[in-house]
Amino acid sequence: MKISKISLALAIGFAAASASAQTANMAVSATIAGSCSLVANPLAFSVYDPLAASPLDVATTVAVTCTTGAGATLAMGPGLNVTGAGAGAQRRMRVGATANYLNYSIFQPSGTAPGDACAYTAGWGNGTTAGAVLAIGAAPGPTARSYNVCGRIPAGQSSAIGSYVDTVVVTVTL
Repeated sequence: MKISKISLALAIGFAAASASAQTANMAVSATIAGSCSLVANPLAFSVYDPLAASPLDVATTVAVTCTTGAGATLAMGPGLNVTGAGAGAQRRMRVGATANYLNYSIFQPSGTAPGDACAYTAGWGNGTTAGAVLAIGAAPGPTARSYNVCGRIPAGQSSAIGSYVDTVVVTVTL
């Protein structure tokens, strides 16, 4: 008799527990924010000959990695030694703290696709100084895309012997 009373009590307890169970749906969500990273390689002109009849042209690259689907713009600042303002700004390298400068320009590649060749026609700036920004399309995946940066020192500049340098801030903006 004791066994059946215990069985009956357990059966009633399980029934009561089953009857009080509740379920609910839980929403799960996430947002992927657009972001980009940037690696700017040095633009090294090497040795410039002021007596040469042709400009000295060189190229380097910047690598941009963006979230899949994110489009961006690439901008090149005017540098630390710029002269002039707006579209007429001229980038310059300088020897130390002297008054010796060497003019140079930075140009966009021939198109907006990664790896497009240098054309030395469209100045590359920050949108207000030294040229336009480069609009790059939506990233097909989270892999680095490489864009050519085209540098030119015009021929015939009368400059003193020395090592000329400048710093240009490169910016990627979503």
